[in-house]
Amino acid sequence: MSNSTDDSMHEYKQQLMDTISETYPQYFQKQLLSEFEKVDLVAVKKRVILKENKSRIDLREVAPAQRLIEGLNSSKVVKSIERNEFLRAYPFSVVLNGIASSENVFKELEKVGEVQNFFSPNYQHDNIFDPQSSKEVIPTVYEVGNVSLVKFSKLITGHTTFGVKKQVKYNIVGVYFKHWKVLEIRMDKAKSYFQQDDTFYDEQMEFAKEWFVKKAKFNVSHINWPSVISYINKKEQSEVTVHSQGMSMSSGAKADLYTGHSGNSILPLLGELKELMKVNEELFEESPKIKVLLEKFIQETEETSDLPWISLLWKGKNNTDTIVKFKHDYLGRNYTLLNYTGRQSDMEKMNYVTEYIIENRNELSRIELAATKQIKQTAASTEAVS
Repeated sequence: MSNSTDDSMHEYKQQLMDTISETYPQYFQKQLLSEFEKVDLVAVKKRVILKENKSRIDLREVAPAQRLIEGLNSSKVVKSIERNEFLRAYPFSVVLNGIASSENVFKELEKVGEVQNFFSPNYQHDNIFDPQSSKEVIPTVYEVGNVSLVKFSKLITGHTTFGVKKQVKYNIVGVYFKHWKVLEIRMDKAKSYFQQDDTFYDEQMEFAKEWFVKKAKFNVSHINWPSVISYINKKEQSEVTVHSQGMSMSSGAKADLYTGHSGNSILPLLGELKELMKVNEELFEESPKIKVLLEKFIQETEETSDLPWISLLWKGKNNTDTIVKFKHDYLGRNYTLLNYTGRQSDMEKMNYVTEYIIENRNELSRIELAATKQIKQTAASTEAVS
């Protein structure tokens, strides 16, 4: 290994140390160490008798808060952290239509040095892109079956309220599902002092999207998620329920509405008003003007109110529900931002949510296509008769 490679790895490890210290919660560090111990990369438990293993790092006497950082002395631990960056859950994502320019687009890009392959014997570590420099963006690719993961590592800079400069490795992962022709851009959370303004996540999404379009020659377009989420909301099924949603009325009033224990997906405010009228039907019949006014209010509110966001809940076992907030027309940019709330452990749940909404998107498309075909056939029949 050359001196330049040694220097590069040393600088990279320092950036990883700063990132772990600044952005990895203790519970997450503990979780990673537990996973690494299972595959004999580190030793953490004090009451375990260790067998001979020269590549394992003994962290039993290291302070808990410093164990993962100390583990970076092992290149295998570094690579395991990088692998986890591909496979873990992320709090934000945007799901788009995405069609690759060719079947082997990433292998072609690897040949000309535009990407690096995580599984290549020549792979050293992620290339961290510094937006302040002219250094070219060279992401790392991790391919498994029909799924290609493309990780962009960015150096982001911020200053705390005390003026202390902080720099961390920020991850954006593009997940290309070949069989669905879908590109999902997943983004990590960033502390407020790393964000110049509220466009931070939009900028990260555009950064990754632009690379896929310009470098990988992807054909990318937005999906009309409001109609799909509305379709899911109206379906008779028990797997997914409405958790909460925002409501902006034509009067300018706004409200955050939460579904009750009954799981009723009707807007609570209007749903309860409808129920009140139903229970007291006789009283309202005695006051027909009031009844008409209320019915008109409910109808107009439902028709004119904007629903800027909605949270859906995917039921899980042992209190492992997944809640995803869909922010439609995010920052007026004509796309939907998905925000996963609560603690997530790996990408499995994210993949399941993506699969679920894509399947419903396809189902809705088939229904709309059949309806359009039926309308055309009816119109043609009517024209033939006349």
